Amino acid sequence: MATRIHGSCKVRGLTGIAKASKELHRILQHRGARKIACVVPSRRQLSSKNNNNNNSNNNNNNNNNNDHNDGKEGTEEKEQASVWEQLQSPPNIITLTRIASTPVLAYWITSEQYVWAVWGCALAGLSDALDGHLAKTYDWGTTVGTYLDPMADKIMVNSLAISLWYTTVLPTPLITVWAMKDIGLMSGTAWMLYKNYNSVNIFTTSLASKPLEVHPSKIGKLNTALQFATLGVGIISPISAFSPTILNTLCWTTAATTVGSVISYAGHSAINQRSKGD
Repeated sequence: MATRIHGSCKVRGLTGIAKASKELHRILQHRGARKIACVVPSRRQLSSKNNNNNNSNNNNNNNNNNDHNDGKEGTEEKEQASVWEQLQSPPNIITLTRIASTPVLAYWITSEQYVWAVWGCALAGLSDALDGHLAKTYDWGTTVGTYLDPMADKIMVNSLAISLWYTTVLPTPLITVWAMKDIGLMSGTAWMLYKNYNSVNIFTTSLASKPLEVHPSKIGKLNTALQFATLGVGIISPISAFSPTILNTLCWTTAATTVGSVISYAGHSAINQRSKGD
């Protein structure tokens, strides 16, 4: 009887151990599955993560595009303001002042205030040399300035010449030749601008256009020097003892070189545009 009971208890003990082993195995398997589930994401999780990544990339691209557009708009605003910035450069301020002073000089000549006219013209000549010196020495040259400076010279020369013609100091044929030459040159420049940019406004085309470069011939340089000499003698002669022969000789010599310079300009391209790097 004791042996049977002992055997029964032994069997029950083994059965309990087996059940406990199975339960432990089941628990371990369950925990391992949960651990793997935590490490390996499901398809839904993967899809959600991919969508989030795509949205993040799209946002980054949009931000980059916005930054690019903002930069482009900033550049355009800078370009729109650059004409004003160019006009504020010292050489251009001097050039604009010379243009503004031209009517005053013309008034002094027509009202026969020749002393004031002489000093005013002397200051104008110094300002012309000064703005060129500043532009070259300090690299203050601008695209607008390449158009303004020769324009200022043409305005002053012709204004003074017409004023001296009004006071009968200079003859009509000389003034006519000078005016026709400068009208032709300015018309050629305007046509060049219109052909390239559909506008003759230097303040709007100067942003897109290249600096203006003038290549005068030797006779053109001689003509310019004779023009200033003729104007100088013409302004001084009423208040000095200059012989009329000197002024007459200058007038006809200048007229001849003016015609020669027009022919030389027609023979080759004296005016063109260059890149800033040239």
